[in-house]
Amino acid sequence: MIKLNDYLEKKPPKQIVFILISFFLVIYFLGVLKGVLSGEPLNDLELGQNKYVSDIYLNNLKVSLSILLMGTITGGVYSIIVMFLNGFILGKLLQYLAINNMLYIVPAGLLPHAIIEIFSLCMFSAISMFPILMLYHFLKSSAKIPCNIIIFSLKILVFSIIALFAASLLECYVSNVPL
Repeated sequence: MIKLNDYLEKKPPKQIVFILISFFLVIYFLGVLKGVLSGEPLNDLELGQNKYVSDIYLNNLKVSLSILLMGTITGGVYSIIVMFLNGFILGKLLQYLAINNMLYIVPAGLLPHAIIEIFSLCMFSAISMFPILMLYHFLKSSAKIPCNIIIFSLKILVFSIIALFAASLLECYVSNVPL
């Protein structure tokens, strides 16, 4: 079995982030599956179309920064919960749309922005795991934390913020719900 500390020392940050993003995507889709397959379906749904880019962006940024901050403090537990719940909400939406024969709105109403938005949330979640991994690394070895991990995390953070803005633009101007 590979020791985590050895893994952190030998793997480049890109591989670690890829594994963490994959982990959070799995958590997200488990939430979607749980939402689709369980519980009472939604009785009513209000699909908001009159949103501004700034409102969407600030809301997504608020969620992402809470994932980053609280996920860091809790060692990623908060990030796991938020990603699962976001997936669960999408699952409930898909369940509602399926019951009401409205799945046709998913490609135009959801896909243009959702892929980028979900990926950005996963990147924020992955970054939130770095401090606990680095703390573990620091406690298990005398080696200092590699500077390239910190720089790489900052690059991902900036990329994620820009991607969230792009997702907000897509949600406002491209995604539409044909009812």
